[in-house]
Amino acid sequence: MIKLFILILFLLPKILLGLTIGDDGKISSSSEESTSNLTSTNNGDVFLLKNAGLAGEDTTLNIPGGSELGSKNLQNRYSTYKNIMKKIDYNILSVLTEDTRYGETALVFRVGKDCIGIKADCARGEPDSGDYTRAEFSPINYYGKFKDNAWTSFSFKIVSELEEWSPELVYIQQWHTRNEFTPPMHGFGFRKEFGLVFRTETSMGIQIVDDDNPYCNSGKYCHLKDLELLALEWNEIEKDKWIDVVQNINFDDDIEKGYIKVWINGNLIIDHKGRTNWSKMPGFNANEDLVWDYKYGIYTKFRGHEMAVAYDELSLARSCEKLKIENLGYNCDELIKQSAPKSLAVIDTEWIYSNREKDVKSDYSQVIINKSKYSSIASNEKFEDGDYELMWYWKIYDDNGKLEQDDYLGSDQATIRNGMLTFTKLNKSFEMENDIQSKNREKINFKTEDGLILISANLDLASDGETEPMEIVGSTTKNKDGNYYAEGPWDDEEKEIIGIVFKLKN
Repeated sequence: MIKLFILILFLLPKILLGLTIGDDGKISSSSEESTSNLTSTNNGDVFLLKNAGLAGEDTTLNIPGGSELGSKNLQNRYSTYKNIMKKIDYNILSVLTEDTRYGETALVFRVGKDCIGIKADCARGEPDSGDYTRAEFSPINYYGKFKDNAWTSFSFKIVSELEEWSPELVYIQQWHTRNEFTPPMHGFGFRKEFGLVFRTETSMGIQIVDDDNPYCNSGKYCHLKDLELLALEWNEIEKDKWIDVVQNINFDDDIEKGYIKVWINGNLIIDHKGRTNWSKMPGFNANEDLVWDYKYGIYTKFRGHEMAVAYDELSLARSCEKLKIENLGYNCDELIKQSAPKSLAVIDTEWIYSNREKDVKSDYSQVIINKSKYSSIASNEKFEDGDYELMWYWKIYDDNGKLEQDDYLGSDQATIRNGMLTFTKLNKSFEMENDIQSKNREKINFKTEDGLILISANLDLASDGETEPMEIVGSTTKNKDGNYYAEGPWDDEEKEIIGIVFKLKN
């Protein structure tokens, strides 16, 4: 009898984990609830519990020291969220016990038509043009160093309707410093216009201003560049489909030492090198203020959208081996040895701040190519690896579609291997620079896919350095001269064309 009593005590937390108390006081199993219908009453909300109330041996969250509501004692966050939870008819955080990625449980963060957050989130106003909503967890007492190497992994899936997803950037992961006055360093999330993106703001550092600029953190700390790298296109994301993520960030303010790597479903997609932390600033202690602080959940501009994301197998460590990616079927050695093509920068904008304003200094953002537009020229042939001469052409057509100009501008040298293009020699002659600057040519994003040559670019064309985002597309079938050819319109009227001949060198 005593043994039976002890066994019941041991199993009780696990039994209760799968139960939900309804408005009528009845207890029901949460396993009866599908991933697309997670709107149980807030009696089951676990948002204010350490590790969401999960058992110690549960692998859903694998963060040293555990995690909880971020900065719960700052600005009365705990009591603010407690009051919010009384007024809404859904759980900010739920435990999922069906269709998990691994093991018996996963977690679902949910925001809805009411703003979830403290006053600073829900009443920001101009110039941000709207409120923000925040439902996030953070490690309780685990944060970084000024120069540090961090690894994280997790699986996630969208469990709300994709059509209802906000068009604004929706973060599911952020890397801040522990000083609230600086801008965030990095974020990972959805921009519906593009897909899943990794956003970094550190690549050009911070400008400190004295005019209380409303576009800058604390009115004075202004990040100089927005850079968002594409990890997965929006049309590749499906409701209730798990996506596995592994990340490695080397935090350093030295542009030669910092890097960001992101693997999606076991494939290295982003391999970006550059500054990954803010440089030391007057009044800041680098070893206390400028260290990373990790957050995960949902954070975005509040515009009445109902969004929910499930997380499973979330790990944070300082080495790949300390993650639990073996639960997801991956091996650290296999991931680390991978290489990746140049990441597509869907947003690449430099800013100037003055007189309480924020203006564009330069914009090198690139485009996502809709492959379905070019199905008629898609080939069954594979692009041949090798050393190439890239020959650039400028073509102009009249209003009737007649070719008026076909000028050869010059050539670069490149190597193409496994869908990756690496320039070996750029033509920097005066004539070539006057037409298409080398700094823009070398930033092209090249890939071959589904029988197509796909080049996203931001190029100038005898325009005093003014660039235009454009797509250059061709078939992976060689032309009559034995070369590959791709072209795309530089202007909106599609009269000026940039063409590239890929000539394989013997």
